[in-house]
Amino acid sequence: MHQADGREPHPDDAALRAIVEGVEAEIGDQFFASLVRQLASALDVQAAFVSELTPDRQFFHTLALWAQGALRDNVTVRLAGTPCAAVLNGETAHYPDDLQAVFPRDPMVVGWGAVSYCGIPLVDRSGVVTGHLAIYDDKPIWNRTRCISIMRIFAARARAEIERMGVQQELRASEQRFRDLYDEAPIAYIYEQTDFHFVSANRAAMMLLGLRPEEVPVGWEGAPASR
Repeated sequence: MHQADGREPHPDDAALRAIVEGVEAEIGDQFFASLVRQLASALDVQAAFVSELTPDRQFFHTLALWAQGALRDNVTVRLAGTPCAAVLNGETAHYPDDLQAVFPRDPMVVGWGAVSYCGIPLVDRSGVVTGHLAIYDDKPIWNRTRCISIMRIFAARARAEIERMGVQQELRASEQRFRDLYDEAPIAYIYEQTDFHFVSANRAAMMLLGLRPEEVPVGWEGAPASR
């Protein structure tokens, strides 16, 4: 197959296209699951995962983990003694072979019979490392430049998705705090339509007006009314 300009497509073009097509429509957990699956397939490696650092920065927790042809349960791993330690300190790490000799106590390395590793950090807008994207294989990974260039592209996308999810979580928490304040406020609050149909009323309002919960079918922004 030739490109429009007559050149043969570069192998990396196909790898990138495969990953993009696999993740472009996904968000949240499905995005991460698709990313690691597509990354492992495109780079022809045994395992791929994306992670977040724990608040104490002593462990990392995988957001999605693909290994030996299947999506695995997420794991929390202590950084010390793993090839990920350097990455989560902000470095790019590449161990092309003899991985078990360098990290004999890493349970992931030993358990998977891993021979090679490549990892790059996820860095937020303020320059802080928040996690990493990594691959393992049971054969040597010699093409450092190719792996890292492809992984960097999708590390940026993964970091953006983590930030999006964080903002969404903060919004939900803020909305919940507002609902709690609204429901428990000592002052009566009522929202009604122009035809005097009740849309929302907090506990104080229902007690004051003698309203039953079924008379106020929906609460603030569609949440169930206070009961």
